[in-house]
Amino acid sequence: MGDFKQLQVWQRSIAFATRIDRLALALVQQRRFGMADQIRRAAESIGANLAEGCGRGTPGETRQYTRIARGSAHEVESLLLHAKSLRCIAEGDWHALYGDISEIGRMFTGLLRSI
Repeated sequence: MGDFKQLQVWQRSIAFATRIDRLALALVQQRRFGMADQIRRAAESIGANLAEGCGRGTPGETRQYTRIARGSAHEVESLLLHAKSLRCIAEGDWHALYGDISEIGRMFTGLLRSI
């Protein structure tokens, strides 16, 4: 599959994880320590799993790790919905982050079709 750093979905995932770190800091200030830790770890694992899959060397392993990365994206999506329901995130921030993770999920679907 080549260099994972050249994949747009990896680049978007890393930028997204950086924005999630800011949300996690806000969650910590609201004493939502578990949610902050979980959403941060899930967001970081999106790009990390994609990179690991690309480094495995076989199409089967690349697909498997790409599926895991897509699963982490869905985990983040669920956590964002939960944060919204608890009113832990501003409406504008939620819309921006939710739009980003939805797009990343669609990118993974396209990537999986091409592998």
